[in-house]
Amino acid sequence: MLRKPSGKCAVRLVLDTNILVSSLIRKNTPPYLLYLAWRQQRFDLLTSTDQLTEVKDVLARPRLQKYVSLEESQEIVWGLQTEAEQVETDQIEVAHSPDPDDNQYYSALLLPAPNES
Repeated sequence: MLRKPSGKCAVRLVLDTNILVSSLIRKNTPPYLLYLAWRQQRFDLLTSTDQLTEVKDVLARPRLQKYVSLEESQEIVWGLQTEAEQVETDQIEVAHSPDPDDNQYYSALLLPAPNES
């Protein structure tokens, strides 16, 4: 199910999964401040089904469980599912990133905002 953007923010961002996970591990760092800004609705966050799967997989890794509580993991996943703008990244094929797995983030940014289509 695709979520409509909040429409409250003129800024739409995509945050790499590493940034999202880092925000939970180290507080008062740039990734954490970005996470807080999103939760405070200072920008609309774009995500995809692929990224949501990746976030869940990364947070389930045993070595991260000593840094990230179950509650924090559930909160960020819930936020991505309910508060981030869900986009289908397979609509635009791109090959801009040195890491092919990150091309989904470029695809999300290239999609027009719903009020622009």
